[in-house]
Amino acid sequence: MKYILYIALIIVTLNAGGQDRSVLYSQYLYNRLAITPAFAGGNDALTVSISTRNQWIGHTGAPKTHTLSSHIPLKNTKVALGLLLSNETIGARNYTSTFFNYAYRINLSQGKLSLGLRAGIMTGNLDISDMAEDPVYNNETTNYLLPNFGIGGYYYTDRLFVGASIPLLLGYKNGENNSRLKPYHSLKTYSYYIISGYTYNISSNWQIQPSFLLNYEMSLSYNLDISLSTIYRNILRGGATYRTNKSVVFLFDYKFTYQFRAGFAYDYGFGEINRYNNSAFELFLQYIFGYKVQVPSLRDF
Repeated sequence: MKYILYIALIIVTLNAGGQDRSVLYSQYLYNRLAITPAFAGGNDALTVSISTRNQWIGHTGAPKTHTLSSHIPLKNTKVALGLLLSNETIGARNYTSTFFNYAYRINLSQGKLSLGLRAGIMTGNLDISDMAEDPVYNNETTNYLLPNFGIGGYYYTDRLFVGASIPLLLGYKNGENNSRLKPYHSLKTYSYYIISGYTYNISSNWQIQPSFLLNYEMSLSYNLDISLSTIYRNILRGGATYRTNKSVVFLFDYKFTYQFRAGFAYDYGFGEINRYNNSAFELFLQYIFGYKVQVPSLRDF
């Protein structure tokens, strides 16, 4: 089974494309800019988030993802801008992506409707020199530079949010005779994302928040995260997620100050593969440069 897992990593590595790559975050509520560019400016203040995710712990070549996101609404305009940086290693593949995000926000009913665009590049390399002592691999390292684009929409109020997106519009595949990668696009290979959640007030101190994240790929299948969190005074959050790929995620985050929050997620698989791999963890840090204070009047503040 260990060799099967390693071979699977090699297959994923050798078939790396642009359009068919799926984003996976357990703490997706704090990585919404990675899911849709329309989330830029969604906190109505400059926001910086850092997250790291480690999967298949204990296995060589297991996926590791590091993400840095920052977004800000421009003053006195309906425009918001965002920057998304990520680095991922999986097997012999290592790549870094840089995406700029643009969102145009419109006041609608009791909330805001945001329409977003994303543009950037993915750079990296595929080092197959040490995979096997076989001349078929040619002992070479392949470097690549792949531009890509994404679109999305996001509507939110004080309690409700719902968004939809296609984070990557282009895919890449080998040209004739394994020549350089060539771009393509196909509706059948898009990764479609839908995210939504609602916050219910239970008392003056307690809230519950059901939410979900759906990833659908027409040519493959779908993955659905269904989450339920309990929030205490908007400071402490604990919850769990059921993921349809046969795993359960335990979530926790704490707001240390009005602006700084940190969280942790632990994934536990319960399928057949759980005998060989039963864990993944994710950490995140978030700082919001601004916060609201609810007081009867400014004199009280």
